Amino acid sequence: MNGKRVCLIHTQIVKEKSFIYKERIIESPSAAANFAAAYFIGCDKEKVYVACIDAKGEPVSMELVSIGTSDSALIGIKEVFKAAILQNASKIILFHVHPSGSIKPSKEDILVTKRVKEAGTLLGIRLADHIIIGEGNSYYSFLGEETL
Repeated sequence: MNGKRVCLIHTQIVKEKSFIYKERIIESPSAAANFAAAYFIGCDKEKVYVACIDAKGEPVSMELVSIGTSDSALIGIKEVFKAAILQNASKIILFHVHPSGSIKPSKEDILVTKRVKEAGTLLGIRLADHIIIGEGNSYYSFLGEETL
């Protein structure tokens, strides 16, 4: 037999846990930063999360897409959009923490934001914002700085 075996698969989202978000809709960069802040408490490494947002503007999930080192994290475009595609998200918000406390975006942060925005345009899933979480309540919003 010279054929290749092809596996029949089933892909699904597995919910690990959930929490109540009181605001229902994320309407501003500050609301988005407040929504995500709890995920980054005490981080000593860069972590990257993506929030999937439905057509009503309500967050439906948060997924950890990368854990890096103290000063960098690899962000794969496929990983950013995987959950969004499976959940029929209308848009996403990308979040990551700078353990140093600085909220100034690096050249890599700017480049990955551009790449995610371009990929989202092709997929029909808009990048609503990319937010860097810093020390205390500080954050940097690419949308708020009009760099999106």
